[in-house]
Parts: sequence; structure tokens; C-alpha cells
Amino acid sequence: MKILMVCTHPNGGATIAARRQAEALRAEGAHCDLVSLKEDWESTDSSVWVTRDEHEITIHIPASLWSYFGRITLAICNENRTNISNTWFSFFPVETALDKSLLEICHEYDV
Repeated sequence: MKILMVCTHPNGGATIAARRQAEALRAEGAHCDLVSLKEDWESTDSSVWVTRDEHEITIHIPASLWSYFGRITLAICNENRTNISNTWFSFFPVETALDKSLLEICHEYDV
């Protein structure tokens, strides 16, 4: 079985925990990889690209593009949240190049 752990950032507490879980699963014989996003502040274009190490996959996103969508999402979510629908999943921005890259990676895994 191929397992993929998905994290927003390549570093931080949640990613450290996911990395430890992935290592524990591999120690038990499972195939487990970790995917995360990395904002690229040096990119001069809007392309999204993927790099792979032994057990880690990084989706590189131009920071200006990612931050732009993040700002739009925050602005729209904050204006449209209600007591009934008080969740980030109530709204998601239009499909991006990130979505396509992440979906292609996810198709390689069972879980």
C-alpha cells in the first residue's frame, strides 16, 4: 500500500509530526511519502514545478501567485462566514496550477 502524507508547508510542527508518522509507517513496512508546498520567492514566472527526494515531494509555487490566492481566499472567507458555515472548506478559490500538480501526485497513492 502506498500512503501519502499531505502538508501545507515543508517545515513546522504539523510537518514534523507527519514526517515522524511517515518514518514510523516505513519502519513497519509501508511505503509512505510526504508532500508539501514551498513558496518560491525567487521565481520570475507563474509556473508550478515538483521536486522529489527519496520520501519527500515538494510542490514549488511562485510566492506572489500563492500569496495572491491566499489573500483573496482570506478576504472572501472572512466576509462570507456564518454561524452555520464557519469553516475554511465553505469556500475554495478557483482551480489553480497547484491543484493539478497535487492531484497528479495523489493519483500515485492508495491513501
